[in-house]
Amino acid sequence: ASWEQLSEAVAIDLGVNSIWDVFQAFDPEPMASASIAQVHAAVLRSGERCVVKVVRPRVRERLAADLGGLVLLARFGDLVLGEDVVLQLVSASFESCASDLRCVILDECDLSLERRNMEAFRSWLSSSATLRRAGLARSVRVPRTFDLASASSVLTMERIDGAPLSELCRNTNKDVDAWQAPLVRALGVAALSVIEGEALFHADLHSGNMLIEGPTATAGMDSEQVVFIDFGCCGRIPDALRGALIMQASAFLAGKEPDANQFAQGFAYALQRMPGLGPGELDTEALAIDLKPLLIELKSKNPFRKGADLMKDPDLQLQLARLQLLLHRHGVQLPKEFTLLIKTGCFGALYFSLLDDRHRALLASNLALVGAAYASCNPHDARRMLSPATLVMLLRLLEEGDRGAFLVALGPWLRKGAKAAAIGVAAGVPLCLAAMQYLA
Repeated sequence: ASWEQLSEAVAIDLGVNSIWDVFQAFDPEPMASASIAQVHAAVLRSGERCVVKVVRPRVRERLAADLGGLVLLARFGDLVLGEDVVLQLVSASFESCASDLRCVILDECDLSLERRNMEAFRSWLSSSATLRRAGLARSVRVPRTFDLASASSVLTMERIDGAPLSELCRNTNKDVDAWQAPLVRALGVAALSVIEGEALFHADLHSGNMLIEGPTATAGMDSEQVVFIDFGCCGRIPDALRGALIMQASAFLAGKEPDANQFAQGFAYALQRMPGLGPGELDTEALAIDLKPLLIELKSKNPFRKGADLMKDPDLQLQLARLQLLLHRHGVQLPKEFTLLIKTGCFGALYFSLLDDRHRALLASNLALVGAAYASCNPHDARRMLSPATLVMLLRLLEEGDRGAFLVALGPWLRKGAKAAAIGVAAGVPLCLAAMQYLA
């Protein structure tokens, strides 16, 4: 679009006569551009530096037409393959999945929704007791937005100067600790967002959507801070599915072999609270027997082991497909809410491959501490979903990791001596590993 068309579209969407009623400077050349929107540097009338994201003219109409064709094609696939075959592959009809994808993509054209996502995530970052207890409260930032300079097709937010992670990880001359250490902390925050509060998580957290902001006196930071940007694609996990996720993650951590019964009980937990995902009375014993050999294979894919690279593992996708078919035989369907979570997991696997062994070990310790902090702040949920056996796993993690650091962090809770409190702390260990284990 020309500058005249762009400036007119911005003014109309903001309900003003001219963009100069809102901005004192506006660079007509975009600093970044994508298929749906483009971003311009600007300065508000108040003098604050900002960036302005603008949806391209008529892009929503073109996308709606293209995606309508995709829905029709999916409907044709349902007719050709039949319901039985389709439901072995996905949890709903192809048409339903395509319609959900259509809604997600068209939602990215509504910048008022993106603004709400940003403000909700900012609010969680500032209010989470778990983040404070885990020492991660200031590890991640989200730009603040400007209400009077934003609308459905225009999103104005503060400008934060930082280097994209995508550039830093390609720079072989850069000290890896300068970006891997803040990335480890940011991944802990991202994992916790899947299960805490509104469970609003960033579903497009690729390396281009993370900026590393250096130490600044004004921010009061003594280390790099990670900035999450582009909240157009976000997801939420319902309470029942969060509980199932936590229960199933603990199945991989309780002993030498995965606890197939615990894993199967996770599905039962979700089915009791979300009718329609499978049979009302799930035969967890039969499911556990069938699951056990496959879960043992999946546990060997531990992303924290030395030299692990899930992105180059040819067997992983096959094993996950076998899991889907096995669940289908027992009448269990993975819910569509996991679609964006699986996409997020692909980025998680990529980050595991980028981290060196030292920072990968640091990530494991960091996630364990976040899990313990979550359990301390949410003891009722921890006691309801997990068993005291996870206390053993906590002690193992303390032995294998930085025992001193963990004991200092966990000491106030462990010293209380109450059995319920100890169970709660122990149960929390797998919570953030849950996302990585589930999505690997």
